[in-house]
Amino acid sequence: MNTFIQGGIFGAVIAGIVLLVGIFIRPKLTCAECQSELPRFRKPENFQQFMWGGQTCPHCGTELNGKGQKKAS
Repeated sequence: MNTFIQGGIFGAVIAGIVLLVGIFIRPKLTCAECQSELPRFRKPENFQQFMWGGQTCPHCGTELNGKGQKKAS
């Protein structure tokens, strides 16, 4: 196998591991409104959440920023 291809595969595996470790060591967030625990894997509901982080609380529907704080209107 070409060493260039092997390096690319190795780099992709390392990047995937780093991403997963980053997700699992991140502290658990709670909703600023209802104090319920937010899921570790978020599902962005709009483009702003996709690009800049944040999520909508699945329990009360409050839009939160990436740190779990209520988003300013």
